[in-house]
Amino acid sequence: MLASECDGFGLAAFHYWFAWMSPLIVLHGLADFPTLLASNSFGDPVVAATSIMYVG
Repeated sequence: MLASECDGFGLAAFHYWFAWMSPLIVLHGLADFPTLLASNSFGDPVVAATSIMYVG
């Protein structure tokens, strides 16, 4: 987990250096917005299966 945090911090610093951080924050927020407002969410099992498909 520490390696993941260090990698994320380094990537965030890289994006901040090139002024990409603000658009990425907005894009991430817009991507989460429809999920938060959905009337019936998919649930944790579907989210976990989708994540496993992307990783695997």
